[in-house]
Amino acid sequence: MSDRFSPDDAAATPTNADGTSTVTTPGTSSAPTTHLSRTARVRRWIHIAVAAIFGIVYAYYLWDAIRSLIELPAAYELAGLSRDDAPWSLLVLGIILPIVTFVGALIVGRGRNPLAFALILLTGLGALAVLNLGVIALGM
Repeated sequence: MSDRFSPDDAAATPTNADGTSTVTTPGTSSAPTTHLSRTARVRRWIHIAVAAIFGIVYAYYLWDAIRSLIELPAAYELAGLSRDDAPWSLLVLGIILPIVTFVGALIVGRGRNPLAFALILLTGLGALAVLNLGVIALGM
């Protein structure tokens, strides 16, 4: 069976306003489909799993920074100091750093193989630990 139309059939073919045909041949669809291979789907799920596992560790740093933001000013008051004496800029920086580091590692690691992706996230985690210690040192 031929995919071509005779001239008589072409005249009866519905067309869009721009003159393109709206008829599709059997076995094809009008919308482009994107099917990922099995290995691509497995690779995508491995990336998601690696990002989730490292995300939990990054979330620990974020949770610790939020805890410090809540508890440190109260501890300053108990010590007889004003809440204004708390290092507010460092407390806010402690919250921003885990988010920025994790998103940066995700962007840098996008499209790489799972091992390289995990190593990039691990490097970002190491950088976050160093930055977190720097923030703590500045606060003292």
